[in-house]
Amino acid sequence: QAGHPHREWHPAERNDEARQLLVDRIKKYPDSKFDRYNFGVYLLKDGKFEESVNEFKAVLKIDTAFSSAVYNLAATYVNWGVSEQERLKNAKKEDDKSYQEKFKFAIPYLEKVILEKPNDILIWELLGQVYANLGDVEKANNAYKKADEIRSGKN
Repeated sequence: QAGHPHREWHPAERNDEARQLLVDRIKKYPDSKFDRYNFGVYLLKDGKFEESVNEFKAVLKIDTAFSSAVYNLAATYVNWGVSEQERLKNAKKEDDKSYQEKFKFAIPYLEKVILEKPNDILIWELLGQVYANLGDVEKANNAYKKADEIRSGKN
């Protein structure tokens, strides 16, 4: 090690390099579901919702049963809806309900996850949150009730 200066690694720098590696791999192997999935996760963390959705949808074209991609696609739509809701609120456009479209897009994916993991409390609560944001009180209450039943062991 003597004579070689120690280089500081910064997490952001490492992230950029890892991301570039994924971009390069996806160009080379467009059908690599794991690379596309990981890239989708990066994009989601960056709040690049549309690009993230595109990656998770590409993964599901390759493998419709990739449940982590189904879940993350739902999560992307939910986060996108919340982000749009905040943006409209800050712009004093409370009457604009366009953000609800993103919550609606999340529902079929959340319901697919529920079929695979019927006792997943977090998914039931997320579904409850989505229905509440859409103003569907009955479905929201049912989802929260189901989460509570699972939590208390009554399912």
